[in-house]
Amino acid sequence: MKLTPKVQKTLDIAAKLIIAALSVSYIVYRVSSLPSNQIDLFLQSMAGRSNASAMAVLLVVLMIVNWSIESLKWKLLIRQSVEISFRTSFAAILGGLAVSIFTPNRVGEFVGRVFILTKTDPVKGVMLTIAGSFSQLMATVMFGTLAYFAFSAKYLLPMSVFSNWVIFGLGLALATVSWMLLMAFFHIPSLRRLVAFLPERYLPKISEAVEA
Repeated sequence: MKLTPKVQKTLDIAAKLIIAALSVSYIVYRVSSLPSNQIDLFLQSMAGRSNASAMAVLLVVLMIVNWSIESLKWKLLIRQSVEISFRTSFAAILGGLAVSIFTPNRVGEFVGRVFILTKTDPVKGVMLTIAGSFSQLMATVMFGTLAYFAFSAKYLLPMSVFSNWVIFGLGLALATVSWMLLMAFFHIPSLRRLVAFLPERYLPKISEAVEA
């Protein structure tokens, strides 16, 4: 059954209100579950700092910068499906953060971002978002591997619990994982073989998104 624009708009507003309520409720729950002395110690430590206000402002500025960079990255990624403005991309990033707050392992972030978009295929949007997150994971692991090889001799060798063989084995494992992630990223279309296990009604959209 096709929904009328008025009903669709009402459902969108209701969904956004539910997401906002769940996000705020979860934050309140987490804060209220903290030991009271821990909150008091934090407030006292901040009150005792002469630069507490400057640190708070800097924190907010860095958060906005981080979200802005993420918005630009996602805007460039999602343009394979639809052209959006930076403002819309920024709203999608915040939407993803809101959903990820109360979902396990931030899995709701993918759906939350795509939910903001109204002119794109949700399945393709989710697949593109997953591809972007996968590329970020790949970069983190690869640069972490390079850092391991650069600093392991200096920081791990002097420790008696790490022998040369252990250090070599860890390096080999990291290099193998980096190589596997790199091969998987540049052969994403080959993943279409895996979608055969998904429900048949989703196969055409997912296959198209993987090929893209």
